[in-house]
Amino acid sequence: MCPKMYNNILRSKLAIILLAAGEGLRLGSYPKALLEINGVPLIQRFWNEVLPLHPIECVTVLGFYAERIKNLAAQYSNVIIHPNPKLGQASSVRLGLEALRSDFEYLIVALVDQPTVGINELNLLINYAITLENTIDAVVPCYREQRGNPVLFKRKAIDEILNTPDQSCRTWLDQNQNRVAFLETSLDSYVRDVDDFNDLKREGVHQPL
Repeated sequence: MCPKMYNNILRSKLAIILLAAGEGLRLGSYPKALLEINGVPLIQRFWNEVLPLHPIECVTVLGFYAERIKNLAAQYSNVIIHPNPKLGQASSVRLGLEALRSDFEYLIVALVDQPTVGINELNLLINYAITLENTIDAVVPCYREQRGNPVLFKRKAIDEILNTPDQSCRTWLDQNQNRVAFLETSLDSYVRDVDDFNDLKREGVHQPL
């Protein structure tokens, strides 16, 4: 079965969570979701990139700056607002998982501050997961042995996480490495993000005036 056929099988079974709850302290306390590349906010760029996959469910988790971002996020996804985003990324992921309502079989958890991640990166994870069939329950992309994002999970892994109080996705990955495919790739997109002003220059990302 060819990759294109894998995608046709998967698209109606895919859910996506986008994490956009951070404070952006190293960017002068600025919302990363509203940073722009070629005049397009990163949050809009991401959803425009991946919506051709026709996911069955889309969720954006907001926290800091939620009032500034939520209307834009709501154009593409269900919006969940973290009441205490200072608890960190793991708690944002957990809120996103708890908000899922669809009959998904595969879930991708993505970060809003990766401006070079798009449909090609998601397709690579999807196709690899399908080829491995029932031998694994998650796919983690790696570049030069460095773990990256987004990460793909099968429904079985998510159900186990949700049935374990306070468990995070990262904890599950660490505890179940025999069920995780660490996919080494030549794409540094998976490990590139925007954390500080030097990253803005490198990625061609701008804070709008």
